[in-house]
Amino acid sequence: MREFPVAVGHRLSEAEELLLRYWLESSAEGRWRSDSQMPSAPPADLSTLRFLPRADIRSVEEILSWFLPVVVFAGKASDHMPFISAGAVAVISLDDRNPLILPPAELPPRSSVAFVISDDPMFRLRMRQILRFAGREPRMDFSATEDIAQVLTHIQEWPEIIVVDLDSSRVDVVEFIYRTEKILRERPAMRTRNQMMIVKDFAKPGLDPVKLRPVLSPHAKRIFHPMEAMLAILESMVFHSGELEPLIDDRPRSLREMLYGDDFAPPGRFSESFLAGLKSRGSALSRASQFVLFAQHLKERLVETGAGSLAMK
Repeated sequence: MREFPVAVGHRLSEAEELLLRYWLESSAEGRWRSDSQMPSAPPADLSTLRFLPRADIRSVEEILSWFLPVVVFAGKASDHMPFISAGAVAVISLDDRNPLILPPAELPPRSSVAFVISDDPMFRLRMRQILRFAGREPRMDFSATEDIAQVLTHIQEWPEIIVVDLDSSRVDVVEFIYRTEKILRERPAMRTRNQMMIVKDFAKPGLDPVKLRPVLSPHAKRIFHPMEAMLAILESMVFHSGELEPLIDDRPRSLREMLYGDDFAPPGRFSESFLAGLKSRGSALSRASQFVLFAQHLKERLVETGAGSLAMK
């Protein structure tokens, strides 16, 4: 089933709202509706894009609490930072100082499952948003080690990634690692699929990562700060794409190469795959554009706080 996020506008001018309506008509292909007021309850499904052109920060917080993917369009007269602080990760400023690239209206299909074990509500909220926009199905409904161990024991498709926050109290992380290792010994075919991201806010008291190296090192080479973890998921699942890689083999030549180079192949030698690549890279770029402001915010916060990762060597 095709799925769409909730799109909200904040302090949009008449021209900005018309632009977004034109984008929706073109990109959502008629599968959208405009709501003048905030709905009283979440929609039954995501088969139709809901557009709220006059939303405020409380509306966005409410939508986020419904676990729905939301993209925020901040008008030129708006400040986008309160929405990032509230937990939104797909935020686009319509400020005309930068080129405007609008994302696809449709969400990517859900290709795999990702587990997140954390007590931090803002980390969970943001990771849920990132993963959903990246075409993954986030699962965070684990209340104890036994819950996740039972799921891993019987699950048919192993999660693409398991994010484990060492600051979690609902799950005994050390016990979880031991249980996971036991499950992998019983299900050896899953070992090659196992990818684990270990997360720790080093400013918080709790488990000592250095003492846990013997337990963690078989599954991880580094421990990420939570902000780094979100950047890593964005980079690997959204920004890293074969569609964004340069196409070297059949690239077009420059004018100087065409006029004075030793390559006498006729003009137009670049293949259909190159032309298709241009189109697909444009699509990948537009998908990534909605996360630029959030990624910049994370990078700035990492510099301000001096937070970083810890190598397990």
